[in-house]
Amino acid sequence: MTDTNPSPVPGPVASIERAGRRCWSCALLWLAASAMIVFAALAAWAGRQALSPAPRPLRIAINPWPGYEYATLARAKGFFEDEGVEVRLLELSGLGECVRAFEREQVDGFFGTVTEVLRSRDQSHRDAQIVMVADYSDGADVIMARDGIATVSELRGRRIGIETGSLTAFILARALEESGLAWTDVQIVHMAAMDMAAGLAEGKVDAVVTYPPLSLAIARAGTGREIFSTREIPGEVVDVLAFDASCLRDRGGEVRAFIRAFHRAQEYAAANPAESMDIMAAREGISPEEFEAAISGGVKLLRREDQERFLGRDGSLTRVVASTERILRAIGQLTDSSRLGGVVATMREESRD
Repeated sequence: MTDTNPSPVPGPVASIERAGRRCWSCALLWLAASAMIVFAALAAWAGRQALSPAPRPLRIAINPWPGYEYATLARAKGFFEDEGVEVRLLELSGLGECVRAFEREQVDGFFGTVTEVLRSRDQSHRDAQIVMVADYSDGADVIMARDGIATVSELRGRRIGIETGSLTAFILARALEESGLAWTDVQIVHMAAMDMAAGLAEGKVDAVVTYPPLSLAIARAGTGREIFSTREIPGEVVDVLAFDASCLRDRGGEVRAFIRAFHRAQEYAAANPAESMDIMAAREGISPEEFEAAISGGVKLLRREDQERFLGRDGSLTRVVASTERILRAIGQLTDSSRLGGVVATMREESRD
């Protein structure tokens, strides 16, 4: 029997149809493979993001002191953002707390004095280096004593409150030295800066070494009177900004940006004093008038143009470091001389690119 429906003979049309189906299958395979590659790349990127820490702000410890408050003014006026640096100010109550936060790696840098920098280098694993001078104390740091004590020489045998690990030990040592007394002629009582006013009022100590705004609170309460100030040792107590050497190496551009913003705040305050005093005084919990009095009467601000004079080769800070080291070593506050070199960083402020 003859087949009336013979199988079609392969021809051009059938071949094209089969080729088309093959190309479509290839396209699907190609799309699937591409999707897998893209998915794998995204997964790898996500994994790297999960493993890599997010960029963190530059963390700086700061305690109440008029000369440091230009950092908070810079924050309030948006100068850090303008300079392209994210900053977190860790606000603490005393110099000792700032140093401890630095030594525990809770911050990258801190405001303090040469005393705190030297002690931190001597007693911790971190390598604090000074990058900026903020001011020097010209009467703001004081020794305040209870009624009946009028001079430093009358402190012999008395209980003196100082803040552990801070410049208060240096100031007391210099005051005793100037009055012909030795460190061992007084009884040292270690206490937190915030506890000094109460300690003096309650008779736990006979005198304290303190600074604004805490000294202003004692004066207002009438529980202590000034018997010594840094006006008697001019230029010896210098307030600085210090960072760990690793931070300067890895994030030097951010540190320079912070310094630029700080100096911009000083310049802004000079041009806009009323607004600036309001902002900075509120952070310290004192009146604008008290803040301005502390700045004008007891703190000598060091501005952008003063930095080279202090930080340059053979600058003033070199002599301050040497004299501070001498005093601290004499009263047993320093031990390891090998850790005290290279205190001043070679960094210089640069304009933003």
